[in-house]
Amino acid sequence: MRADRLMLILLILQQKGKTTTQELAQELEVSSRTILRDMDVLSGMGIPVIAERGKNGGWRLLDEYRKTLLTLKKEEMASLFLSFPEALLKDLRIDKPFQIARQKLFSALPSMVEPLVQKFWERIYIDTEPWKESNKRNDWIEPILLAVWEENQLQITYERADGQKKERVIKPLGLVARGNQWYLVAINEDNQIRSFKLNRVRSVTILDKRFERPIGFNMTTYWKQTKSEFVANLPRYIVQVELSPYTFQRIKWTDRFVRILDAGPPLSTGWIPATLRFDTEQEAAETILGFHSQVKVLSPTSLREKVKEMARAVLDFYERK
Repeated sequence: MRADRLMLILLILQQKGKTTTQELAQELEVSSRTILRDMDVLSGMGIPVIAERGKNGGWRLLDEYRKTLLTLKKEEMASLFLSFPEALLKDLRIDKPFQIARQKLFSALPSMVEPLVQKFWERIYIDTEPWKESNKRNDWIEPILLAVWEENQLQITYERADGQKKERVIKPLGLVARGNQWYLVAINEDNQIRSFKLNRVRSVTILDKRFERPIGFNMTTYWKQTKSEFVANLPRYIVQVELSPYTFQRIKWTDRFVRILDAGPPLSTGWIPATLRFDTEQEAAETILGFHSQVKVLSPTSLREKVKEMARAVLDFYERK
């Protein structure tokens, strides 16, 4: 994959100072023509790679650029070696190149930094995988990334939340990993930038049709802004309740569907008055019913009635069985 190969080229130039096209091709197991194309890409990205001709010629980085790594502080160097989520690396098919690149970078570090890096490796590990197995699908990362690098349009089959499948023609701008979930950010048919969950993509075809990436588009800036707007527009359903001590602790540490906004001192019964936030009334009713007699709804009244109605329906269902 070109992205990790470009990174390896930079690390090799940083470590060796100068190397030839043939040496790079042999070490990275690609053709000399591929290396020359990669150098064009690096130059186009603004990285100062310099070609020196002659018997002792080769490729090197501009001295000022190469010295940047050497001016890093010990803690800054060590932070580069924090573990990266293995699952995401495997999804991108760069887990092995990442390990090789990290080892090469490690070998280029000053000896005084090595003990600190070793401490990072021994004491900190980052794992984004959930405890339970998920049904995520990342089958299409490779063709999508290829289309992103080459700026080719994609035809995808996308399954909506309601199960309906639709053929879409999109212009892929990049991928975002949130937790262990991948999102494809792309321009849709209406020329709007949208996010598509990768585990809902059912097929991918790279089209022989290029597109121009929006000038100035930055994935980090886009995602942070989109995320902020999404959170701000989430529905809010506020409920006043009294919680048993057991339920209070459960909700306090498990806030996937419900969040405690406020809680008062325990009542004489030991129960705790609290203000809860849900997304919808239906979600509130289902969650509260799951705690059976350990949650007392004070308001809104409509929710109390809905919980009672659902409880009767459950009772009727089992009595008929």
